[in-house]
Amino acid sequence: MWLVVIASEPDADHLIASVSRSAERGQEILICIIGPSSETLMNRLDLVKNYRNVKVIHLTRYRTRHTTLGRLLRVQHRLTKLRTFLTKYHVEIVLQEWGDGVAFTGGGIVQRLRKRYFAAFPLQIQMAAHSLAIPVVALPHGHAMKMTSIGSLHALEVARQNSGKLPFKSRESFSAYVVAHQSDKDFLIQRSDMSGKNVEVWGSARFSPQWIEKLYESCKPFVGDSKGQLNVLFFLPKWNNFIDRAKTLDLLTALGRLNHVELWIREHPRKNESSLSDDEWFRLCILPAVRRVDSTVDSVRLIKGCHLLIEIESSIAIDAVMLGKPVIMPRYLQDQSVISRLDSSESILRTVNFEETVRAVTPDLKLPTYSQTFLENVAAQRSSDTTEFYDRRLISLARKTTDKNLMA
Repeated sequence: MWLVVIASEPDADHLIASVSRSAERGQEILICIIGPSSETLMNRLDLVKNYRNVKVIHLTRYRTRHTTLGRLLRVQHRLTKLRTFLTKYHVEIVLQEWGDGVAFTGGGIVQRLRKRYFAAFPLQIQMAAHSLAIPVVALPHGHAMKMTSIGSLHALEVARQNSGKLPFKSRESFSAYVVAHQSDKDFLIQRSDMSGKNVEVWGSARFSPQWIEKLYESCKPFVGDSKGQLNVLFFLPKWNNFIDRAKTLDLLTALGRLNHVELWIREHPRKNESSLSDDEWFRLCILPAVRRVDSTVDSVRLIKGCHLLIEIESSIAIDAVMLGKPVIMPRYLQDQSVISRLDSSESILRTVNFEETVRAVTPDLKLPTYSQTFLENVAAQRSSDTTEFYDRRLISLARKTTDKNLMA
């Protein structure tokens, strides 16, 4: 049995894609949901849960908040209990999102007890797996468009407090720490304190053409209130990623006044990362073209239903390009120090100022179809079928441990 731990909605988007070919092949998979259910999560589960070899369990009591009470409640999933859980289901490999590992967890008795009994569920399941010699693999929970820079103010501050390096050393405990691009691996070696020995480049399962086709073929498109207008989709960015908030709001205000447009605006599902204040929302929502979309609405439904996407930095632009939707990327809204993979694509229109962006929002916008270069450099497709590559590599990692246990 393979165990997949899903802690939040955004993780599901990538983790379920990562095991989709394995589920189709007949691999026994246990998907453990420790976060709340959502439209996106249920839609992704629908694509694999009907296989008889896939079992889904919801363990929401294991999702504890960062409060004193929440930390105390983590004793529910202490090491001894999770060892029993892994043994009961005959787990051969554990798959999680990127995050802290359990390497180099020394310290005093108090610190060791805290980690043993009161760590978050993903860390405790790692410790339990390690004690049973079960491999734990960290799979991508996103697809970075930034190439060489630390593109987040928060991450930059964390690095400054750690001699300029991101403190990722504990992640070397994973049997494999999977990234999409070679440049992602280079980044971890150069900008974090990881050695890179366990970092493996597998490509992006989420953006393989095979998965995108499956993802969208049964998806119901989002329908707005448009009466023949151009449905324009705008995902609010994570403001900490060097985004000019004031200029972004100026652009949205101008677009909200266009007669030929219905502007769909949606926040990021991770709370507070792309939020607007009540006053900012009020000023936008009184504009005739603006429609505020709840953050729970699946981004795939929005992409399928829109006519045009305006996107500053997110990898969701890849979906739009591969579906033949025009994408406008207002580069002037993000600091010039950030280099994006999307900068090299002819299938995306990059605009350099406010006026050029507004002029481009027209039904007549046509862009070149994506190329093999786009698939390799932007969508991170290193093979003809990345989902199949993931399946083969996971089989190999699980088998090594099984063979080792048989020899013991």
